[in-house]
Amino acid sequence: MRDAAAFALSRFGMGGRPGDRASIADPLEWAIGALDKTPDVTKLSALDGTKAMMDQQIELRMAKRQEKQDGGDKSASSAIKKDRGQLVRQQISAHITQSVQTETPVLERLALFWGNHFTVSGTNNKVRNIAAAFQREAVYPNLSGRFFDLLVACVTHPAMLIYLDNQLSVGPSSRAGRRRKKGLNENLAREVMELHTLGVDGGYSQADVTSFARILTGWTVDKRPKSNKRGQALFLPNRHEPGDHRLLGKQYQAKGPKQLVSALADLATHASTARFIATKLARHYVADQPPVAAIATIAEAFIRTDGHLPAVHRATFRVAMDLGEPFGKARTPYDYLIAIQRALGGKIKITGNRNRLRRVLTELGNSPFMAPGPDGWPDKTENWITPQGMIRRVNIAQAIARQARGVDARDLMDNLYGTSLSDETRQHVRRAESPRQGLAIALASPEMNFR
Repeated sequence: MRDAAAFALSRFGMGGRPGDRASIADPLEWAIGALDKTPDVTKLSALDGTKAMMDQQIELRMAKRQEKQDGGDKSASSAIKKDRGQLVRQQISAHITQSVQTETPVLERLALFWGNHFTVSGTNNKVRNIAAAFQREAVYPNLSGRFFDLLVACVTHPAMLIYLDNQLSVGPSSRAGRRRKKGLNENLAREVMELHTLGVDGGYSQADVTSFARILTGWTVDKRPKSNKRGQALFLPNRHEPGDHRLLGKQYQAKGPKQLVSALADLATHASTARFIATKLARHYVADQPPVAAIATIAEAFIRTDGHLPAVHRATFRVAMDLGEPFGKARTPYDYLIAIQRALGGKIKITGNRNRLRRVLTELGNSPFMAPGPDGWPDKTENWITPQGMIRRVNIAQAIARQARGVDARDLMDNLYGTSLSDETRQHVRRAESPRQGLAIALASPEMNFR
């Protein structure tokens, strides 16, 4: 029998803590009511933003230039690289702490979903130190607006412009293009249409990609050492391909930076975008192969409200509560470890050592802000629940059980899952030879590996 509160905590949040389930009177209203709140990002407030991190990159570039002139002493650049690495690790650790300790878990899951949708991956060394800042600056603040607002914030963020090479794109007929004989880079244009809005089958052509790339020219990042806008996105008219440009059958007039905003406004409300976003939300919250009716309901809410995210999220939660099966979605390694941390509430050493947890996530192939490509982390069971992956999770469950003290696995699982807990898991935990073994079984159970 499905325990609705346990389902909501797992499917809509980051995993329950002891006592959470009993405190929820109406699980659907608990999830929907969270949409009116502001994301709890207190654990992230002290972190450096994009500008400070970009300043460090500029300092590194200048140090390397000076070292080359001075004959090769690399001590200054090595020190900056070391500091940069420490700051990257600090940012990742802070985001892990954020997920574990958040008091707004519904919004945290949404932020992770949308951050993955608009992936900026630190596998590209150029953005490794600002990928986390992108999440804080572009994603968290835009969960309560329209999809258009989120789209503009993400596409024009310095991290995205660098990650998908738009700072290298120059209009061939622009002043800079004619002078420097440089041309278009279509990476950002293609990914915005394929991954962020319309979807691969969204009805656009290669000509649309090229035209959109022209619209995107001029958008770059200020890296001038003496500029007071250093580290910010900016529009450079001398790099923008002049003239009107046609996209998806519509002509966009030459209005400088407003040309891109107008194009994004139409992409954000396109019917193909509604279907594509609805499909991804349904896959994340309902099932790996979501029912057609679920996708249609979410898409209708998207179209009816011009992509107002709270309305779209409400529709998603209602459909998931009606159609979602308990433990029907695999937890990624990140979700799995966060759920364990929340369940055990600081009773394991790994909770106090974010660097250790970060290394474990790297070993599990799910390191924060390090998705393998711009399409982000996959969202299906087959990608995460593999024989090798499960062996690693069982080993982690055993290691955590050895560290934990005073945890009664029987009480813990009853507290977290109530009537959703299977008889099989309940019996295995109760028949364990020791409390440690019982906890290891509990942490390796389907209830912990799925949400």
